[in-house]
Amino acid sequence: MIDAQDLSRRLAQLEKSNRRMKMGLLAIAALLLTSAKPSNVVTANAFILVDSAGRTRARLDLSGGDTPALIMYHRNGTDALELSVSNDLSALLLSDRSGKTRVDIGLNPTGVPSAVLSGVPPGTTAVIVSNSATRAPLPKTPQE
Repeated sequence: MIDAQDLSRRLAQLEKSNRRMKMGLLAIAALLLTSAKPSNVVTANAFILVDSAGRTRARLDLSGGDTPALIMYHRNGTDALELSVSNDLSALLLSDRSGKTRVDIGLNPTGVPSAVLSGVPPGTTAVIVSNSATRAPLPKTPQE
């Protein structure tokens, strides 16, 4: 039979062992937490920037499926700027406050640049398209 003294001694040993195990687990947890490096990567499907009135002012997302796009808006909610890549076509669009695209700069899949400048009134448009992907040297200015 187990007497009270023996039971008391065994209980004290068990409590001491339990405390050591808890301290060991706390030490391991602290070591793991302090050695973990914070991640500087944020992963999301979209980022939406709103102003103090709750209006969307910018959006970064995959517009139309797999087309990455950054779109910024005027205060009235119309598109102001769009930077996108679609089917290997890179484009920068600038729009006036009414949402009308006034500047369209882009590269086709082979890297040939183009620019369309749309003025006011309608019909006053300039279209510039390079005939090659190689950059021609710029003319020297009189100061050079």
